[in-house]
Amino acid sequence: MELYNIKNVSLYTENKLKISFCATLMENQENLNHNIDNIINIAEEIGIDYEIIISANFKIDLNKNNVKFIYDNFKSYGAGKQIAYLKSTGDYIVVFDPNISYNISISDIIYNFIKKGEKKAFLYTVLIINRDLLKRSGGWRNLREYEDIDLFVRLSRMSGFVAYPADIYGILNYRQNKKTFINNIINERDAIISCNYGLNDAFILKHASYFSIILAYLLSKASKNRPYRYGKNNYIIVVESIIESLILKDYEIYNIPEKIPKLKFTEKEIKYLEKKSYLWNKVNKSINELIEK
Repeated sequence: MELYNIKNVSLYTENKLKISFCATLMENQENLNHNIDNIINIAEEIGIDYEIIISANFKIDLNKNNVKFIYDNFKSYGAGKQIAYLKSTGDYIVVFDPNISYNISISDIIYNFIKKGEKKAFLYTVLIINRDLLKRSGGWRNLREYEDIDLFVRLSRMSGFVAYPADIYGILNYRQNKKTFINNIINERDAIISCNYGLNDAFILKHASYFSIILAYLLSKASKNRPYRYGKNNYIIVVESIIESLILKDYEIYNIPEKIPKLKFTEKEIKYLEKKSYLWNKVNKSINELIEK
């Protein structure tokens, strides 16, 4: 009888949990309807109360149960994600990319992480962050590039985060939105702020012309958003945290993948990390088993 009661309490507590699937749209997507249905299927498969919150800076002609669109005139992905998070009510925030149609198997990974009541963040093709932790971190800032690196460097200092094996992590991707010369400079400025790059770092990992980078660097010094500084630049801190988590196989208590994909880096990124990262060189043999150019 006692075991029966304990099981009931456990299920009751789990059913009280709520997940907020959050995303941001700054331009129209061809497969948006399909990809939202994909997230709905994943949420239903998880079996925990959920909502889907999507911030957008343009009107979207879709009407779906459990999906709420928040319209605002934001100019950056960081601002859009913060709006979606602040309008959400879930105990865990799952940030997804509305450009991606996810495999239904991701529902098991999300469920296994959340059911353990973790007060930390989880990095995969989606981001999972405990709401209390996200609140204490301050959330996302108004940044156009690497806004997740800017957030995750704070999370890594507060509680650490778990990296689940993937070939690409969206938080390490530069979007390279080349609409106008001014936009390129602003994007590069925000990348410098998010990653706490020095001018030489920005030159080595350059995503724009040298002239644009110099202008962006000067603008970063005048910006209201100041870089978070922790000794090393934030890009290196986040990459080292990912590598350390993968080497230690932190992910295995949540889900053991059938096949472990290799994490892809460009040759330019690898040369930079070889030059700048102590951990990268210290565990070089292990890293060669984890990454691919």
